[in-house]
Amino acid sequence: SVWESLSKICHPTNFSRWTLHVYGTGPLSYCYEHLPNVRMHGFKQPKEIAGEIAFAKILVAPSLKEPWGVQIHEATCAGLCVICSHTCGSSPHLVKNNFIEKKIAFLTFTKIRYQIFRTIIEEGE
Repeated sequence: SVWESLSKICHPTNFSRWTLHVYGTGPLSYCYEHLPNVRMHGFKQPKEIAGEIAFAKILVAPSLKEPWGVQIHEATCAGLCVICSHTCGSSPHLVKNNFIEKKIAFLTFTKIRYQIFRTIIEEGE
């Protein structure tokens, strides 16, 4: 699951200089509250998100259902690596699997941990 993958990545013995910032108030947000190196932000207005994206390296959008995914559009415009599920409506248009540097799509949640670790290593933690 996404939760299990992120909990392993956020463990202090792995990439301790990385912090996972969780935005939104989805039904599974409570799963992330207790993880180390996680900062919960809750719901933010689009104007607030723009400033936050400037400091990010990776956007993970593991949506089960997302008609478009404005966050993906914003992240690609900001030059972030995007890891998203195939259910995000904008992914076929904005995210190509290894086609454009730093934009990665995955088709199943079982690959999320591999994609995040690979991206972190490529970025040189």
